Amino acid sequence: MAQFLLAVSGLMSLVAAAMLVFGLAASTSAPQEAAAAAVALAIAGIPYFIARAVSAAHLHDQMDALLNQRVQSGDRAPVKALSAEQDAPKADVKRSVRILLFVVVLAVFVVLGVMTINKAAGG
Repeated sequence: MAQFLLAVSGLMSLVAAAMLVFGLAASTSAPQEAAAAAVALAIAGIPYFIARAVSAAHLHDQMDALLNQRVQSGDRAPVKALSAEQDAPKADVKRSVRILLFVVVLAVFVVLGVMTINKAAGG
């Protein structure tokens, strides 16, 4: 599932690049350019962040299964070694959410900036 989502993410990145090129070529004003960039960013970013979150969750499940298997077998030494690594997938998900939030906030500021410039120019 995670590999499929990463493949979809790669395909959507190509679609986003094409939309950005054609959107910038067809635009006649700065707000249209900003809209094309924002849409391209959303088309590329959202599938990527979903794929990364699913991938991190899948990795977390694998590590949890390995941890449970070692605990049931009575082998306590690897449990301590894995406990620090167990938080890594959670950090990946948190990082992906932070990046997505940053991209959304950045897109909002870009759109607001373009709208302010357009209004100041009298358009």
